[in-house]
Amino acid sequence: MTPEALERARQAPVTLAGKCFYYAFPYRRRVLFSNLHQVYGEALTGCEKKHLAQAFYSHLAKSLKELCWVRFMRQETLKARVEVHGEDHLLQLAAEGKGALLLTAHVGNLEFAPLGAMLNFKSFSGHFHFI
Repeated sequence: MTPEALERARQAPVTLAGKCFYYAFPYRRRVLFSNLHQVYGEALTGCEKKHLAQAFYSHLAKSLKELCWVRFMRQETLKARVEVHGEDHLLQLAAEGKGALLLTAHVGNLEFAPLGAMLNFKSFSGHFHFI
């Protein structure tokens, strides 16, 4: 584990919702701490692992909020919230009559991102398939 990765883990944001989820779902906490120990071992203290667990629940709360919110969001707003890089390559392949396999990172809300990304490619409507 790099020092930068450890520092990011120590500085992960914790919201009030994250703290509430942390205490509201104690039965999942054991699994979460087991996973954190498997990844970080003794590189993080117990207090730092608790902070990271609460940050995880903060991210979960934000993802749930966005999942509900996306239903009522305007397309322009959704499109603006998602960054797409390398779209010129996809457009070039389409111009050549070729298909493409798109891979994405698991960053942010996985349900939110594809919807926003597809708005950048209205001409491909009906041609995206998710696995």
